[in-house]
This record gives sequence, structure tokens and C-alpha cells, in this order.
Amino acid sequence: MTLAKFYGVSTDYLLGLTENKNPANAEFQALHLRDDAVDAIRDGKYKKRLLSELLMHDKFQQLMVDAEVYVDRIAGIRINDMNAMLEAVRQQVIQQYAAEDGDLHTRTLALAQIQTAEYFKQVLSAETHT
Repeated sequence: MTLAKFYGVSTDYLLGLTENKNPANAEFQALHLRDDAVDAIRDGKYKKRLLSELLMHDKFQQLMVDAEVYVDRIAGIRINDMNAMLEAVRQQVIQQYAAEDGDLHTRTLALAQIQTAEYFKQVLSAETHT
């Protein structure tokens, strides 16, 4: 208790039971929000009504899944793997058939590669239009 008072944090924070430093944030503990997120909500940096509307939107869960895929680079890693395979095949076609770098087949293999930023831009754009 003495250490918690000295540092201005909760005893649960000292024991590693919560990520919230301040005992005043106790009502937010169940939400598992970081202190800076709690402060942003309390300080009015974001309109609470709009945050509520966003959370209750029928596409919010899909947005969170897409964000998790993007942040954790789940799709990005797979896209990079696919692009590496396409590039290897393209290089093999160029070597094996003495193909020009810009012929129909090599150009098709080059265009089939996906840029991760463009992919996620398309995902977000498609989500906002449905």
C-alpha cells in the first residue's frame, strides 16, 4: 500500500494484475484499455457519442478483424510469400524461355503481384462502401 501511494498507482498495477496505473481508472479495467486510451476518452479528445456509434456499427467487428490482420501482418506475410513465388516463376520464365522482361507472360506475372498497402486500401475501401 505504501509503494502504491508513493508511486500514485494501484496495488493491482504493482502486482501485475492490471495494465492501469491509476486507481481512478478502475471502472475501465474490465475493458482492458491502456491508460492513454482512458485519458483520451476522459479528456474529450474523441467524442464519446461518436465512439459509441462506431462501436455499435454493424460493420465494426469486421473493421476490427481487418485491423488485426493488418497490424499483425497476417495477410501481409502471405502476400509477400505469394509475391516471392510469382517473382521466382517470372524469373524462371525469363531464363528458361529467353523471354523478354516485358512480354505478355512475364508482364502478367509481374502485374499479378500485390502491394500490401494497396491491398489494405482496397479492403478498407470495400468495407466503407458496403
